[in-house]
Amino acid sequence: VRVNTLKISRDALYERWKEAHDISLCTVSADGLVFNKTLNFFTLPEFKQGFFEVQDEGSQILARLVQAKPGELVLDYCAGAGGKSLAVAAAM
Repeated sequence: VRVNTLKISRDALYERWKEAHDISLCTVSADGLVFNKTLNFFTLPEFKQGFFEVQDEGSQILARLVQAKPGELVLDYCAGAGGKSLAVAAAM
């Protein structure tokens, strides 16, 4: 998952979940956490609070590579559900 760093830090969410879930930090993405067991993410209170989006690490890396800055205009021509767009928007 990609942590919504506009609402909570990755470290804070990791600390919150580490006892309850089998999770680890993504190896490349600075905003990612990996759930090592299947879970219905959409039932978690943190999802309902907007603390994270379900997104694979590859998409998180791609959003970082855009290097979007505040005030810039970015068009996401490959948007599906909009996860990368949200990641880019958080950087802006």
